[in-house]
Amino acid sequence: MANDSIIKCRIILLCVGLLLVIPGISQVTVKNVTGYIYDSAGLAPMPNVNVVLSGDGRSVTSNRSGYFKMAFRGKSNKLLFSYMGYVAKEITVTDTTKMPLRVYLALEIKNIGEVRIVNERFRNILEGDSLRVLDYEIRNNRLLILAQSANDSLKQRIYLTSLGGYIYSYRNLKDVGKEIKFPDEPGKRQVYLFKDSYGEVQLLARTRVWQIFIKDDHIYLLYPNKYETCTKNLFPIKCRLNNKLFFQEADDKSNATYFLVRDSDTIKRVKLITDEYNKVRYLRQRAVKVPLLVYNQQLVLFNFYRNEIEFFNEQARSVKKVPTLFHTRWYYDQMGKKAYDLDAINFTQQIIHDQVTNRVYSVWKTVLTGRYTLKELDINNGILLREIPISDHPFIDKILINDNRVYFMFRDRAEQKFKSLYTMTI
Repeated sequence: MANDSIIKCRIILLCVGLLLVIPGISQVTVKNVTGYIYDSAGLAPMPNVNVVLSGDGRSVTSNRSGYFKMAFRGKSNKLLFSYMGYVAKEITVTDTTKMPLRVYLALEIKNIGEVRIVNERFRNILEGDSLRVLDYEIRNNRLLILAQSANDSLKQRIYLTSLGGYIYSYRNLKDVGKEIKFPDEPGKRQVYLFKDSYGEVQLLARTRVWQIFIKDDHIYLLYPNKYETCTKNLFPIKCRLNNKLFFQEADDKSNATYFLVRDSDTIKRVKLITDEYNKVRYLRQRAVKVPLLVYNQQLVLFNFYRNEIEFFNEQARSVKKVPTLFHTRWYYDQMGKKAYDLDAINFTQQIIHDQVTNRVYSVWKTVLTGRYTLKELDINNGILLREIPISDHPFIDKILINDNRVYFMFRDRAEQKFKSLYTMTI
C-alpha cells in the first residue's frame, strides 16, 4: 500500500508540473514574417537581399520578386536588411505587425565634395572654408580633384586622394581652366583636367598645358606644352589600339572616325556615320554622337543611327556588326516617312566603359524627375542587362565608373558653376 501511495503522489506531482509548464509553452508563439523588398527610388523589387534575424543569426534572401519569408518565436524580433550599395535597414517585428511587410532600401551615396570627404571620418578639406569642385579625374587607383574655395575664387588646389576620398597631398594653383574646341563637338567648352588616350592626366592652365605626374603620393607638374600643340596632337585623340590613334570629326549631320599611326601624318578613315533624319529631329545645332572604345583588343563603334554596334580589328577593319534597338523609338515624320528618335526615350547617347571590370554602361535621363540612370549593356548581343539609378539630382556632369563604383559631379542649379563630387557603389 505504501508503494502504491508513493506512485500516486509521483503521478500527481508530474501532472501538476505539466500544468505549470504548458501555459509557459503556449506563450511562445511561432509566426511567419513575410514581406517584399523594394528599391526606394525606382520602386523595383530587389532580389538577393540578405534578411537576418537578430538574436539567433538565422537569415534568408529575397527572391526575384523581392519576396522573403522567415519564422520567428516570441513577441518581438529585429530584422536587419542589407544589400551591397544600399543603406542597411533594421525593422522591429512584433506578433501584432501586419503582414506582408513593405521594406524600402535606399542607395548609399557618400559626398566627396562641398564640405565633406568620403573617408572613415568626415572632415573639411580646406580648414574653415567650403570646397567647390571644378573637375576631377581617375588616375590608376587615385582621384585627382580640382577644387576652389567658396570664399576666395583665387584659392585653387588640386588634391590627390584615394578612391574613397582620403587626402594624400595637394598643390596650390591659379588661373586654371581653358575653353577648348573639340572637332567632334558643336562648340567650345571649359576644360580643367584632360585624360589622354595613354591614361595620363593633363592640367589646363591659362597659357600652358601641364602633365600631372604622381610619385610617392605627391603631385608634380611637368612638360609644359603650348595649346597649339595639344589642340592638334593631344585633345582630338579619343582612344588608341596598339600603334593606331583614333579621333573623330562631326557636325549636325554626320560623324567621321579616323585613325593615324603614331609618328606618322597619314590619316585614314574608319567609318562615316550619318543621321538621315537630322532636319526633322533637331531644331538646334548639335554634333552627331558616335561613342567609341577599345574592348578586348577591338575598336567598338556605337552607331545609334543605323541601330548597330560595330567591331573593328587591330588593322581597323570591320569584323562584326551587332544589331540593337534598345535606344530607339519609331515614328512617322512630316512627310509620312518612317523614322526614329534617339531622344524620345531619354537616351543621352553616352556610353561609359569600366576598364577595371570591362563592363559597359549606357546613360539615361528621366524627363519627369530628371533622375539619371545607368543601364548595363551587353555589347556582344546589343541588349540591356540591368538598371542602376544614380541619384535624384537633376544636374549631373562627368559620370565616370571605376571598379564597380560610379563617380559624378552634382550642382543644385543649371547655371551654377561649382559642383560637389559624389560616389556610390553599383
